[in-house]
Amino acid sequence: ESTLARFLSAPMDTAVLAALKAGRLASHRAVAFVKLGRHRIVKYRLEGGGGAVTLNARWEQGAEGWRVGAVDVVKIEQTQPA
Repeated sequence: ESTLARFLSAPMDTAVLAALKAGRLASHRAVAFVKLGRHRIVKYRLEGGGGAVTLNARWEQGAEGWRVGAVDVVKIEQTQPA
């Protein structure tokens, strides 16, 4: 959490934190990017042993540089036991 906090302009929503913790995430990649006015929206896919989480992050430039102003969970995929 503390590593992510330096990139956030506001505290992360508890639902987003729960999704990140539940997935035991091991890798990430940017899967989409769009420039929307002064904002940048980046869609990330985070994968791990518990499944995958897809997030949208709204980046905004401020006095302290680029920070994430909002994070939304787009999709949660849980790994099914064999």
